Amino acid sequence: MPGIRRNVVLDGQTVAMNRPSFVAHGAALLTLSLLLVSSACSQSTSSPPATVEVALPTTTSTTTTTTTTTTTTPATTEAPTTSTTEPEATTTEPTTTTEPAVVRELVLRSGGLGAATFGAEPDGVIDYLASFLGSPTADSGWIDSDEFALCPGEQIRRIEWGVLRLSFGDVSSFASGRRHVYAWQYGLDGQIGGEPQGLRTDEGVGLGTPVADLQAAYPDVALYEGDEELFSPSFELEEDFFGFLTGLADDDVVTEMFSGYFCGE
Repeated sequence: MPGIRRNVVLDGQTVAMNRPSFVAHGAALLTLSLLLVSSACSQSTSSPPATVEVALPTTTSTTTTTTTTTTTTPATTEAPTTSTTEPEATTTEPTTTTEPAVVRELVLRSGGLGAATFGAEPDGVIDYLASFLGSPTADSGWIDSDEFALCPGEQIRRIEWGVLRLSFGDVSSFASGRRHVYAWQYGLDGQIGGEPQGLRTDEGVGLGTPVADLQAAYPDVALYEGDEELFSPSFELEEDFFGFLTGLADDDVVTEMFSGYFCGE
């Protein structure tokens, strides 16, 4: 931008200066002039004037335009929180049927009853049975063997716990010359349902077992029709293990069971 030239005498010298048209340049020129005048006063007035041209720089005014950018962020929609409750697993414990100790221990078998073995000493066997069944319901005590027809030896004894009977003597196929147990009978005179209930063999046969189940448990069982005047229909599992039945049809049942050495009535 052109300025207005002006001559200023400094130190006897004429200084040509450009005066800008802007007020700001004028203020700068005034400040510079005062400095030059002060300098000129300190110089000797005898020095010949010299003309110095000082060109003030052109001031460029730059206008900066600030652009403001507004960014709109879309609102964030939060998904609703879904709470899922897992159903509790229900465990059904299997129903366990605990059978009485007397049933579990006093297994009907050939050669004995539970842990009591034919030929064993009487007092130990009686105590063993009493630990499950309590006191006997009947006890003959030791009596002469003549009291029971066809029984060998000198003494014999019978003890009953309800419908379970044990026989003792001093002579049998299991021992001789000493007292011992030699037989058991379960179901006196066909008394099904009397105590002790539930006694059975290893295969589950007991009083009230149908003939069909008896044959399924023991495929080799021997069945006998019997005689109406002498004895009932019967079955035989082993030579010294047998019993009586109500009949031979599939739905007939076991009424009495025996094992051991038999004599007497």
